[in-house]
Amino acid sequence: MVSRGDKNPQYGTRGFDALARQLGYLIPYSTKWSASHREVGPWGWKSLQQITNYRNRIIPLNFALRLLLPRHSQFRIVSTLPRKQAMKILKCDLLLIVIAVTVVVLMAPPTISAAKVGVTYSTPDFSSGSVEASPKRIVAKIVSMEIEAVRLVDPNPEMIRAFASTKISLFLSVPNPLVPMLASDRLQAFEWVKLHVLPFHNRTKISMISVGDDVVSSSWPDAPPPLFLLRAIRNVRRSLVHLGIHKVSVSTTFSFLSIIPSAFPPSLARFRNPNGDVIIKPILEFLEKTKSSFLVNLYPYNIDSSIHKGFAFFEDPFSYVDDSSIIQVRYGNLFDVMVDAVVRSLAVMGHENLPVVVGETGWPSWSSNSSEVYATPKCSQRFLNALVDHLRAGKGTPLRKEGVSEVYIFELCDNESKQQSKRTWGLLDYHLKK
Repeated sequence: MVSRGDKNPQYGTRGFDALARQLGYLIPYSTKWSASHREVGPWGWKSLQQITNYRNRIIPLNFALRLLLPRHSQFRIVSTLPRKQAMKILKCDLLLIVIAVTVVVLMAPPTISAAKVGVTYSTPDFSSGSVEASPKRIVAKIVSMEIEAVRLVDPNPEMIRAFASTKISLFLSVPNPLVPMLASDRLQAFEWVKLHVLPFHNRTKISMISVGDDVVSSSWPDAPPPLFLLRAIRNVRRSLVHLGIHKVSVSTTFSFLSIIPSAFPPSLARFRNPNGDVIIKPILEFLEKTKSSFLVNLYPYNIDSSIHKGFAFFEDPFSYVDDSSIIQVRYGNLFDVMVDAVVRSLAVMGHENLPVVVGETGWPSWSSNSSEVYATPKCSQRFLNALVDHLRAGKGTPLRKEGVSEVYIFELCDNESKQQSKRTWGLLDYHLKK
């Protein structure tokens, strides 16, 4: 038996010393055992009462071994062996522990991580006759709908303040007209961060900032020259760091149709040049360095009209087989095809592990164009329900098992000020009603 003192320094305590040092941190302990240690009686550690220095570590380890391995009598004789002999036993035991733990880990079912689903919100166009509800009322409505994340397209301090003390994550966008100014003047970037982030970040969950939205596209009349973009992103990031704000990532949002010529087949997708090499590649290097996400707007509604709408609605038996790679890949919906086209394009640039966030997606409930027969409330609801169910299932895509990390549905309320109007996309009308 091991005594409290070192009556025989060749035995006992040294063996347990080695056991505690070598194995004490392998399995974290959390259980607090009583002083008498009678609970460990069934495992045969009679001398454990007298070993007080390491008892909190050894007991949980022994307990774990009894769960993973057969009766492990070798551990009970370590205390009576010379140090060298004890260490030989310990090395064998360590190998058994590693093998057992590895088997348990491999047999465990894979964890499923569902994407965060949010909505976008932008200030209504007052010239269209719509009246903006108060920020408090808007936030109350969002909370009642159990929405976990919101993208503020044109954020203002009053609206950001209304989200304080809620669990809702905020994604702020810098409007396109401001991007050239933030790129050319670092002080302006600092002032923007000071006004929109600094007063609120301690009580409001601001997670991300997008410097511009579809800046690379030429479809927006207010789009600045794309070469300004990375400089603006860097200036906003430097301003955050200067103010001691390190948990807010900075990126920019691209439009799928502006940067990827075709979604089919996804295994052959590439970023459109010259923007891919000149603009996107340096931004990807920045995102990788700062551990930020790649943001992209993608709308299955806007893809080739010849594609059967059942494929866009996640419905069986519609599917697509990508046989352009060594292994054939089957897709059950258009959304995953578009996501994997982005993933593949990132991989070609050497950034296959960048997280992907879908900054906008949705389906219109109405269109002024009579030829858009699928722009109906029924189709909109059909797409959104299927999309959310797909994301909640956490199945990911064929090229990225974890899928996208966040998806923002366009949009919370109908807003006629949008460029792609003549369509309505809102989950609610201007009065926050369905």
